[in-house]
Amino acid sequence: MRARTILPDVIIERVGNDYVVHFNAGIARFVVGWISQSLRRVAQSLVHFQRGFLDQGLPFLRPLTLGEVAADIDMHESSVCRAIMNRYVQTPRGLFALKSFFHSGLETTKGAIVSSVWVKEVIRGMLETEEPAAAVSDQNVAQALHGHGLTIARRTVAKYRRDLGIPSSYQRRRRARPSI
Repeated sequence: MRARTILPDVIIERVGNDYVVHFNAGIARFVVGWISQSLRRVAQSLVHFQRGFLDQGLPFLRPLTLGEVAADIDMHESSVCRAIMNRYVQTPRGLFALKSFFHSGLETTKGAIVSSVWVKEVIRGMLETEEPAAAVSDQNVAQALHGHGLTIARRTVAKYRRDLGIPSSYQRRRRARPSI
């Protein structure tokens, strides 16, 4: 089976202190009509909303909805959805599916909102460093995150852990046991 190469439809490039949006020259001829104008407007709106992420990385990824971008560029949500479907963007932070910028957030104990994508990466990091024989439960992960200022329920931790493809603590402990 051959690996599939993903080419970005749009490129967001840093030029000085600003970001410039342009189409990938190699595929620009395939992006036609309303999609090209919509895609450019969506990418420019992403630069506006996700400047912190572009400048500083994943911890600064902002929760964002299709509705926020649609309102920003005066377009219907369904048009934004069609424009980003199966489209990719190359940023200074890497290659991403455009849909990956649209996700929910969680409230911190100080009232700030953080990206669910970032929280998933924190959970992944916590569970990758655990001792398999002493696997941490979802409840303990939730308590540890609360200690770091994140308000998150055990069931949300379990959902995010499943989204990441990480087995439950019971399954991780069981895998760590030597077979007899």
